[in-house]
Amino acid sequence: MDLMDFAGQRFEHNLQKFSHGGSQTCRMMGLDADQAWHLFETQLRLKNTRQGKCYKDWLVARSAGEDAVSAMESGASLIMRDVVRDYLCAEAGDPRNRSLDAPIETGPDGDRAVSMLDLLPAGPDPADEVVWLELEKTASILAERFFNQLDWRSRTALLARDRQFALSDPVVLDMVGCAKSMLSRIYHKALYALAEQVQLFQPDETASRKAELSVRVFSHLLILLNCWGRVEMRCAVFFKE
Repeated sequence: MDLMDFAGQRFEHNLQKFSHGGSQTCRMMGLDADQAWHLFETQLRLKNTRQGKCYKDWLVARSAGEDAVSAMESGASLIMRDVVRDYLCAEAGDPRNRSLDAPIETGPDGDRAVSMLDLLPAGPDPADEVVWLELEKTASILAERFFNQLDWRSRTALLARDRQFALSDPVVLDMVGCAKSMLSRIYHKALYALAEQVQLFQPDETASRKAELSVRVFSHLLILLNCWGRVEMRCAVFFKE
Protein backbone atom coordinates (compact mmCIF):
# COMPACT_ATOMS: atom_id res chain seq x y z
CA MET A 1 0.00 0.00 0.00
CA ASP A 2 1.44 3.41 -1.01
CA LEU A 3 1.11 6.56 1.08
CA MET A 4 -1.77 7.98 -0.97
CA ASP A 5 -3.84 4.81 -0.53
CA PHE A 6 -3.06 4.83 3.18
CA ALA A 7 -4.19 8.45 3.46
CA GLY A 8 -7.41 7.66 1.60
CA GLN A 9 -8.25 4.69 3.81
CA ARG A 10 -7.50 6.49 7.08
CA PHE A 11 -9.49 9.52 5.93
CA GLU A 12 -12.54 7.36 5.16
CA HIS A 13 -12.19 5.49 8.47
CA ASN A 14 -12.09 8.71 10.50
CA LEU A 15 -14.88 10.28 8.46
CA GLN A 16 -17.17 7.38 9.37
CA LYS A 17 -16.06 7.64 13.00
CA PHE A 18 -16.56 11.38 13.51
CA SER A 19 -19.39 12.21 11.12
CA HIS A 20 -22.78 12.53 12.83
CA GLY A 21 -24.76 12.35 9.60
CA GLY A 22 -24.37 8.62 9.04
CA SER A 23 -23.47 6.86 5.81
CA GLN A 24 -25.21 9.47 3.63
CA THR A 25 -23.00 12.25 4.97
CA CYS A 26 -19.92 10.08 4.49
CA ARG A 27 -20.84 9.47 0.85
CA MET A 28 -21.47 13.16 0.24
CA MET A 29 -18.29 14.32 1.95
CA GLY A 30 -15.96 11.50 0.96
CA LEU A 31 -12.77 12.46 -0.84
CA ASP A 32 -10.60 10.67 -3.35
CA ALA A 33 -7.27 9.35 -2.11
CA ASP A 34 -5.35 12.16 -3.82
CA GLN A 35 -7.58 14.81 -2.20
CA ALA A 36 -7.19 13.19 1.23
CA TRP A 37 -3.44 13.07 0.68
CA HIS A 38 -3.42 16.78 -0.19
CA LEU A 39 -5.13 17.66 3.11
CA PHE A 40 -2.76 15.36 5.00
CA GLU A 41 0.33 16.85 3.36
CA THR A 42 -0.93 20.38 4.07
CA GLN A 43 -1.31 19.47 7.74
CA LEU A 44 2.22 18.03 7.76
CA ARG A 45 3.77 21.17 6.34
CA LEU A 46 1.76 23.90 8.07
CA LYS A 47 0.89 22.57 11.53
CA ASN A 48 3.25 22.13 14.47
CA THR A 49 3.34 20.03 17.62
CA ARG A 50 2.99 21.78 20.98
CA GLN A 51 6.77 21.83 21.14
CA GLY A 52 6.82 23.91 17.93
CA LYS A 53 8.18 21.16 15.70
CA CYS A 54 6.71 20.82 12.22
CA TYR A 55 4.64 17.63 11.98
CA LYS A 56 6.55 16.57 8.87
CA ASP A 57 9.87 16.78 10.71
CA TRP A 58 8.34 15.04 13.74
CA LEU A 59 7.02 12.19 11.60
CA VAL A 60 10.32 11.73 9.77
CA ALA A 61 12.22 11.68 13.07
CA ARG A 62 10.07 8.75 14.21
CA SER A 63 11.42 6.62 11.35
CA ALA A 64 14.84 6.58 13.01
CA GLY A 65 13.77 3.87 15.47
CA GLU A 66 13.90 0.10 15.05
CA ASP A 67 10.22 -0.34 14.19
CA ALA A 68 10.10 2.56 11.75
CA VAL A 69 7.08 1.43 9.73
CA SER A 70 4.88 0.91 12.78
CA ALA A 71 5.99 4.22 14.32
CA MET A 72 5.32 6.14 11.11
CA GLU A 73 1.92 4.50 10.67
CA SER A 74 0.72 5.25 14.21
CA GLY A 75 1.88 8.86 13.99
CA ALA A 76 0.32 9.39 10.56
CA SER A 77 -2.98 7.89 11.75
CA LEU A 78 -3.22 10.39 14.61
CA ILE A 79 -2.42 13.31 12.32
CA MET A 80 -5.06 12.16 9.81
CA ARG A 81 -7.58 12.07 12.65
CA ASP A 82 -7.03 15.79 13.19
CA VAL A 83 -7.22 16.39 9.44
CA VAL A 84 -10.70 14.84 9.30
CA ARG A 85 -11.90 16.76 12.35
CA ASP A 86 -10.80 20.05 10.79
CA TYR A 87 -12.38 19.06 7.48
CA LEU A 88 -15.73 18.26 9.11
CA CYS A 89 -15.73 21.52 11.06
CA ALA A 90 -15.05 23.50 7.88
CA GLU A 91 -17.40 21.67 5.53
CA ALA A 92 -20.22 20.36 7.71
CA GLY A 93 -20.45 22.78 10.59
CA ASP A 94 -23.80 24.19 11.68
CA PRO A 95 -24.19 27.66 10.04
CA ARG A 96 -25.49 29.00 13.38
CA ASN A 97 -22.24 28.10 15.09
CA ARG A 98 -19.62 30.73 15.79
CA SER A 99 -16.12 29.95 14.63
CA LEU A 100 -13.56 29.39 17.35
CA ASP A 101 -11.24 31.68 15.38
CA ALA A 102 -13.75 34.55 15.36
CA PRO A 103 -12.38 37.51 17.37
CA ILE A 104 -14.04 38.35 20.68
CA GLU A 105 -12.34 41.67 21.31
CA THR A 106 -9.17 43.47 20.36
CA GLY A 107 -6.41 44.01 22.87
CA PRO A 108 -6.07 47.41 24.62
CA ASP A 109 -3.12 48.40 22.43
CA GLY A 110 -4.67 47.21 19.19
CA ASP A 111 -3.07 43.80 19.52
CA ARG A 112 -4.46 40.75 17.78
CA ALA A 113 -8.03 40.07 18.85
CA VAL A 114 -8.58 37.26 21.32
CA SER A 115 -10.65 34.34 20.01
CA MET A 116 -12.49 31.51 21.73
CA LEU A 117 -9.72 29.19 20.58
CA ASP A 118 -7.23 31.16 22.68
CA LEU A 119 -9.33 30.60 25.79
CA LEU A 120 -9.89 26.87 25.41
CA PRO A 121 -7.49 24.26 26.81
CA ALA A 122 -5.26 22.77 24.15
CA GLY A 123 -6.53 19.61 22.53
CA PRO A 124 -4.58 16.36 22.46
CA ASP A 125 -1.33 16.65 20.57
CA PRO A 126 -0.70 13.64 18.28
CA ALA A 127 2.96 13.73 19.27
CA ASP A 128 2.03 13.42 22.95
CA GLU A 129 -0.50 10.67 22.23
CA VAL A 130 2.04 8.58 20.35
CA VAL A 131 4.46 8.82 23.26
CA TRP A 132 1.69 7.74 25.65
CA LEU A 133 0.68 4.80 23.44
CA GLU A 134 4.28 3.63 23.21
CA LEU A 135 4.63 3.92 26.98
CA GLU A 136 1.49 1.82 27.49
CA LYS A 137 2.68 -0.81 25.02
CA THR A 138 6.06 -1.10 26.73
CA ALA A 139 4.43 -1.23 30.18
CA SER A 140 2.08 -4.01 29.09
CA ILE A 141 4.95 -6.12 27.73
CA LEU A 142 7.08 -5.67 30.85
CA ALA A 143 4.15 -6.38 33.18
CA GLU A 144 3.32 -9.66 31.46
CA ARG A 145 6.96 -10.70 31.48
CA PHE A 146 7.30 -9.88 35.19
CA PHE A 147 4.01 -11.57 36.08
CA ASN A 148 5.20 -14.83 34.51
CA GLN A 149 8.36 -14.70 36.64
CA LEU A 150 6.52 -14.34 39.95
CA ASP A 151 6.01 -17.38 42.15
CA TRP A 152 2.71 -18.10 43.87
CA ARG A 153 3.59 -16.39 47.16
CA SER A 154 4.77 -13.22 45.43
CA ARG A 155 1.61 -13.02 43.36
CA THR A 156 -0.54 -13.59 46.43
CA ALA A 157 1.26 -10.93 48.47
CA LEU A 158 0.87 -8.32 45.73
CA LEU A 159 -2.74 -9.25 45.13
CA ALA A 160 -3.56 -9.18 48.84
CA ARG A 161 -2.29 -5.62 49.20
CA ASP A 162 -4.19 -4.50 46.11
CA ARG A 163 -7.38 -6.05 47.53
CA GLN A 164 -6.89 -4.06 50.78
CA PHE A 165 -5.70 -7.02 52.89
CA ALA A 166 -2.83 -6.43 55.32
CA LEU A 167 0.12 -8.78 54.96
CA SER A 168 -0.30 -9.53 58.67
CA ASP A 169 -3.90 -10.66 58.16
CA PRO A 170 -4.28 -14.23 59.53
CA VAL A 171 -6.29 -15.17 56.44
CA VAL A 172 -3.41 -14.18 54.17
CA LEU A 173 -0.73 -15.77 56.35
CA ASP A 174 -2.67 -19.02 56.55
CA MET A 175 -3.08 -18.99 52.79
CA VAL A 176 0.62 -18.60 51.99
CA GLY A 177 1.85 -20.66 54.92
CA CYS A 178 4.58 -18.38 56.24
CA ALA A 179 5.22 -15.74 58.92
CA LYS A 180 4.30 -12.11 58.31
CA SER A 181 7.97 -11.04 58.36
CA MET A 182 8.78 -13.43 55.53
CA LEU A 183 5.71 -12.39 53.55
CA SER A 184 6.70 -8.75 53.96
CA ARG A 185 10.16 -9.55 52.56
CA ILE A 186 8.57 -11.40 49.64
CA TYR A 187 6.35 -8.42 48.90
CA HIS A 188 9.12 -5.82 48.97
CA LYS A 189 11.49 -8.08 47.04
CA ALA A 190 8.91 -8.24 44.25
CA LEU A 191 8.64 -4.45 44.16
CA TYR A 192 12.41 -4.02 44.02
CA ALA A 193 12.64 -6.64 41.27
CA LEU A 194 10.06 -4.77 39.24
CA ALA A 195 11.97 -1.49 39.54
CA GLU A 196 15.19 -3.27 38.59
CA GLN A 197 13.61 -4.72 35.44
CA VAL A 198 12.51 -1.27 34.33
CA GLN A 199 16.03 0.03 35.00
CA LEU A 200 17.59 -2.74 32.91
CA PHE A 201 15.06 -2.34 30.12
CA GLN A 202 15.69 1.40 29.68
CA PRO A 203 19.09 2.11 31.27
CA ASP A 204 19.61 5.38 29.36
CA GLU A 205 16.24 6.96 30.09
CA THR A 206 15.82 9.85 32.53
CA ALA A 207 14.81 9.14 36.12
CA SER A 208 11.37 10.71 35.58
CA ARG A 209 10.76 8.55 32.51
CA LYS A 210 11.73 5.40 34.43
CA ALA A 211 9.46 6.40 37.30
CA GLU A 212 6.57 6.97 34.91
CA LEU A 213 7.15 3.62 33.23
CA SER A 214 7.38 1.85 36.61
CA VAL A 215 3.98 3.25 37.60
CA ARG A 216 2.41 2.11 34.34
CA VAL A 217 4.01 -1.36 34.57
CA PHE A 218 2.69 -1.77 38.10
CA SER A 219 -0.81 -0.74 36.99
CA HIS A 220 -0.76 -3.35 34.23
CA LEU A 221 0.63 -5.91 36.66
CA LEU A 222 -2.26 -5.35 39.07
CA ILE A 223 -4.72 -6.01 36.26
CA LEU A 224 -2.98 -9.31 35.48
CA LEU A 225 -2.90 -10.25 39.16
CA ASN A 226 -6.62 -9.61 39.57
CA CYS A 227 -7.46 -11.64 36.47
CA TRP A 228 -5.30 -14.48 37.81
CA GLY A 229 -6.75 -14.21 41.33
CA ARG A 230 -10.34 -14.48 40.15
CA VAL A 231 -9.72 -17.93 38.68
CA GLU A 232 -7.30 -19.08 41.41
CA MET A 233 -9.51 -20.93 43.90
CA ARG A 234 -7.18 -20.25 46.81
CA CYS A 235 -7.58 -16.49 46.29
CA ALA A 236 -11.38 -16.52 46.34
CA VAL A 237 -11.41 -14.83 49.76
CA PHE A 238 -9.97 -11.66 48.20
CA PHE A 239 -13.03 -11.22 45.99
CA LYS A 240 -15.86 -11.89 48.43
CA GLU A 241 -18.34 -9.03 48.63
